[in-house]
Amino acid sequence: MLRVLIAALAAGAVAAPAALASNRISLPDCAWEARSDPVAVNALYPDEDAIYYIAALPVPRPGIGYRITGRFPHARYMSFVSYNGLPMDALADADIEPDADAVNPFVAGADRTATRRGYAITLSPETPPAQRAKNTLYVGGGQLGTPAPVYYVFYRIYVPDQGTGPRGGVPLPTIEEVGGQTTITQDLQAFSCNDLREQADASPLPTVQDSYANASPLADDPAALRSDTSPPTWTVESGLTAAALGTAGQGDLVHGGPGSNPHNLYIAAPVSRALGEVIAIRGTAPTTPATFLGQPLMSAGDLRYWSFCQNSRTTRYVACLSDSHVALDGDPDESGHRHYTIAISDPADRPANARNWLPFGPEPEGQVLFRHMLPSAAFRPHSAQGYDPAGTSLATQMGEFYPRAVYCTKADFEKDQCGL
Repeated sequence: MLRVLIAALAAGAVAAPAALASNRISLPDCAWEARSDPVAVNALYPDEDAIYYIAALPVPRPGIGYRITGRFPHARYMSFVSYNGLPMDALADADIEPDADAVNPFVAGADRTATRRGYAITLSPETPPAQRAKNTLYVGGGQLGTPAPVYYVFYRIYVPDQGTGPRGGVPLPTIEEVGGQTTITQDLQAFSCNDLREQADASPLPTVQDSYANASPLADDPAALRSDTSPPTWTVESGLTAAALGTAGQGDLVHGGPGSNPHNLYIAAPVSRALGEVIAIRGTAPTTPATFLGQPLMSAGDLRYWSFCQNSRTTRYVACLSDSHVALDGDPDESGHRHYTIAISDPADRPANARNWLPFGPEPEGQVLFRHMLPSAAFRPHSAQGYDPAGTSLATQMGEFYPRAVYCTKADFEKDQCGL
């Protein structure tokens, strides 16, 4: 469906406007005609607690634009990000001004239960300026100076409140063309939006955990282990494409990779099952807002969200543990911080005392990602976003929040958590 829509739009399926007045024609109900979630579409390092809805639109023409209207979901985080293959611009939830009679529930201290939670944003054909217009997502230009006739908008929701479903208890936003008149080709009209909705919201079976996380290990590939070290080495990563283009001398011009979220940055370590039965990770947990149980007020935190994901070489996730589901040790310190310990292993080697466990997956090597989202100003120096490669080491910069990791045996973890 997505490929059909892109081809139709690029070929001019959206007709020239009959008038440039105040016509506001809603695009079809299936403007959000694809849902990219980490179970159904598992590539490019997704997160198990994230849901993405995707729209493909032509770049706004002179006198014609687009407006997105909706209601803030009951969730930990939402955003809109524009792409022309690579990310162009992003609007985080707390940066969106609500309607005059509404509440933005993502602002610290706001009422998360508010019934009036509407907003409207404009899609601008310009490149992001130094002084942004309020409630504007910019879709012009593009990274490396390669504009495209069609761009994507991703609508993301992380950690919907318990019982609110994948959309956080509100309808999907409406996309309107302002100042023009939209027509859709017969091929696209043949698709049933209701059918697409049902398919998008269904959980595919078997899940990735059933079909992949617990699969029998594949044979080791010694040649693939050359980048792995013991203990694991952590680096800060921003995107798959940035790393790939670095070899072509363009890495410093690209920020993020296909589908990457500019509000996330990752602390990553390649790992290998050949170096130990268990990978043990311990650190101090950043604080985050409590939202999953429908808490009435939006609180602040070191990060908006964090998670650990074990990923395969194919960039798919094997399994993730988000901050809401990580068991913490001991009592909070004066700053409200506690510690976590995570074990990664094959199911047969899972330590009996591992309160937090991730399956390694069937491949001989993989990559662990520690995801940091939207650090507070006070926490930024300890976050992935605050890392300065020209300064001190990552471990020194992060301090107690650095994830110490070692390889060990199942018996060692059960004895003393591998000495961590």
